[in-house]
Amino acid sequence: MTAKSLIVMLSFFTLLNANASPLTPKHLTFGVNETDLGIRNGLLDNSDDYRHSFDYAIAAGWTLAQKLELEVSYEIPALTQDEDRPSVSGLGASVHYFLYEGRLQPFAGLTLKHLSLDAADSGIDLPGSLSGPGLKLGLQFDFSEHLFGRIDATRMEGMSDDLRATQYQLSLGYRFGSKQDVASARERPTPPTIIEAPAAVEPPEVIEKPIPVPGPVVVVLPPDHDRDGVITAQDQCPDTPPGMMVNAVGCSPFDLALSGITFETNSAKLTSSSTAILDQIASDLLPFPDLKIEVQAHTDDRGSAQYNLRLSQLRAESVRTYLIKKGILSDNLIARGYGETLPKYDNETATGRAKNRRVELHFLTSEN
Repeated sequence: MTAKSLIVMLSFFTLLNANASPLTPKHLTFGVNETDLGIRNGLLDNSDDYRHSFDYAIAAGWTLAQKLELEVSYEIPALTQDEDRPSVSGLGASVHYFLYEGRLQPFAGLTLKHLSLDAADSGIDLPGSLSGPGLKLGLQFDFSEHLFGRIDATRMEGMSDDLRATQYQLSLGYRFGSKQDVASARERPTPPTIIEAPAAVEPPEVIEKPIPVPGPVVVVLPPDHDRDGVITAQDQCPDTPPGMMVNAVGCSPFDLALSGITFETNSAKLTSSSTAILDQIASDLLPFPDLKIEVQAHTDDRGSAQYNLRLSQLRAESVRTYLIKKGILSDNLIARGYGETLPKYDNETATGRAKNRRVELHFLTSEN
């Protein structure tokens, strides 16, 4: 074995111990090759001794993927060989595909080799080298978890000469790592390719102009001093108490004649129908405890004016007394008789005289 061969073998061991990926199992094989040399149109020589050559091969391999491995080999001439046989050495790389998993594993592969041929002692006229691709078929048998054997055949075709070679190899291999490690590495999926997204482009700065906000709209309303909803300019009763119901001119709706209030003839006694009307009026006045009202009583012009004045006063007091009994504060009621002094209708007719005999409620303001 030459010094060059020893250096190459040491290089293989160094390669196996290099910091390769821990996920990729490695193996080492050592074998014996028989190389048959020939030409494309026939044998190199009629004598088998001329075309058979023996050499040793050492190889290292790595698992690439499931059922796929890469192997790099180096061949050195056999230590003892007949002088009439060519001496073969070389380098090669192969890719093997295992058809299925198991103890007995057939495989096929593609190889690329460079063989150095030395036929000086054999007397054969050969080119100095043979380089080219080849096809490999083989069978692997596992003896144990780490130890396995191989037998394979490789057919090479020279790229520049008509020379070709067929190699038969018997080898023994050692697996670094268990078969489970090899299987897990073969079944490990290829990691996804990460594509970095392009850097985000910042949008141009948008300067927002403030939208002018209109100032508050001031609406000046006409004054309403008593806050009854009727402006002072149209309010005929400008001092209505707060919360009191008023009519369109701002006065109490009670400033009107009470229809249906009657008395017995020449008397201040209320009729039964009148008391029912006053009951409803008292109920309407109770929610306004601050309301001050003048109870007015009027007569027609029959009889003397003095008599009518006195009778109207008694009738006004009779209505006031009844309302007080129904809960109206006495301080809020004033009784006043006007006799025949304020007629609203014609006293010349019976209808007019009947309407002038009336009772009215008048809301009192601060001016009254």
